[in-house]
Amino acid sequence: MANKSIKRRVLIRHDKYMSVFRDNIAGEQVLADLKRFCFYDKEIYDTDPTKMAFLAGRRSVFLRILGLLDLTPEQVNKLKEESK
Repeated sequence: MANKSIKRRVLIRHDKYMSVFRDNIAGEQVLADLKRFCFYDKEIYDTDPTKMAFLAGRRSVFLRILGLLDLTPEQVNKLKEESK
């Protein structure tokens, strides 16, 4: 019974992330901004271990969002941030 409850919660969470990020233009623009801000396709290595840990934390949040949205790397790379 617990497995059904966990699966249900995951599906509900997935649907909520989809409605925020994938079902509208603004959500896609926010994802594009997070892609840049969270160093998705940039090197996060730094000689300062504290800074590197900070950058890794930023990146891990973005990777969680991507995982819940089931986005492929190709789809993420197509995200373009609007010119400001």
